[in-house]
Amino acid sequence: MYWLRRRLYSQNFFTNRELIRKLIRSSSISSKDTVLDIGAGSGFITRELAKVAAKVIALEIDPGLASRLPKLKNVTPVCQSITDFPLPDTPYKVFSNIPFSKTADIIRKLLHSPSSPEDSYLIVQAEAADKFTLGQVSNTMSALLYYPWWEISTRFQK
Repeated sequence: MYWLRRRLYSQNFFTNRELIRKLIRSSSISSKDTVLDIGAGSGFITRELAKVAAKVIALEIDPGLASRLPKLKNVTPVCQSITDFPLPDTPYKVFSNIPFSKTADIIRKLLHSPSSPEDSYLIVQAEAADKFTLGQVSNTMSALLYYPWWEISTRFQK
């Protein structure tokens, strides 16, 4: 059942706390920011974001995992899919280990929204990163379409 649920929700858990802290420290997230954590899972990233940001909105579609998200005063857990969630009207940033099967939908929603994020830090598969970033040899249509309006780059690669 666990395996089926992970496939259904395209779950991939990122649990290395030291690496999460390092990634957050290298971002522009500060104590004044509202941060959206898409696919919050069991809350590893959410907990670390809560130590740095003013407010964290933790989106998790899986009701079992959403019920276990941290109960902290600056964390708002939401059991909902990003595709149905209305993005904030006020300035916000995104820091997430997004569901890999929803990468294109999530990026499209964030970039095409009238209230796009000020900054986004997404943990994605290498192939997805290649799809959205400009390359030296060849480029995808997505990379070419977003290039004039957005700076999309790869910070860390395995």
